[in-house]
Amino acid sequence: MDWIFAILAAILGFAAGGVLCRTRSLRRLHAMQAEHLRVLDTALAEARTDSLTEIWNRKAFDENLQIQLAIARRYRTPLTLILIDVDGLKQINDRQGHIAGDAALRALALLLRQCAREADFVARYGGDEFAILMSQTACPNAAILANRVLTALEATATRPANTASILRISAGAAAFHSEDSPAMLIERADRALYEAKKAGGACVRLAVSNTDTEPSSH
Repeated sequence: MDWIFAILAAILGFAAGGVLCRTRSLRRLHAMQAEHLRVLDTALAEARTDSLTEIWNRKAFDENLQIQLAIARRYRTPLTLILIDVDGLKQINDRQGHIAGDAALRALALLLRQCAREADFVARYGGDEFAILMSQTACPNAAILANRVLTALEATATRPANTASILRISAGAAAFHSEDSPAMLIERADRALYEAKKAGGACVRLAVSNTDTEPSSH
């Protein structure tokens, strides 16, 4: 009988060893999968982040705009887009070089994040242009944010040897309409931005209809 028990013990030991090996293999597999997901998440985040300013890039903005428009249309909630253009970047590049210009863009991106609410979506739209998507916000209230940025830039102008001392911005804001496509909302905000530039810059203009714009309080 002893030999039977010995055989059974050997079989059970072999089975237990196999289970242990499979458990270790599964753990290694899960660890590899977790690492692959982490790498993928990092890659996706980097693909949607502007490398210079470390805020969202145009790709992330386009994706978020589609989502925010769908939400605003579904729940009939306000949504405002602000487009911001740097007025003085060429002067900085010409006088101090492109390194100073890049530093000014990074400083502006940081300022926009500091002035914006946590729920606002701040992105580099391209070149020297930035965009802010403000959900649950009407156009006049969005202008308050743009004016806050203008005021902050004016305050930095009093500081000597500051690259932002000649940095000015123009801003145009447009509210979402129920029939809007992303392109239509962008076009109205861009038209308002053009009016701000035409007025001499360093100001905010609001798109109050499909064709008209009005100044903000700044």
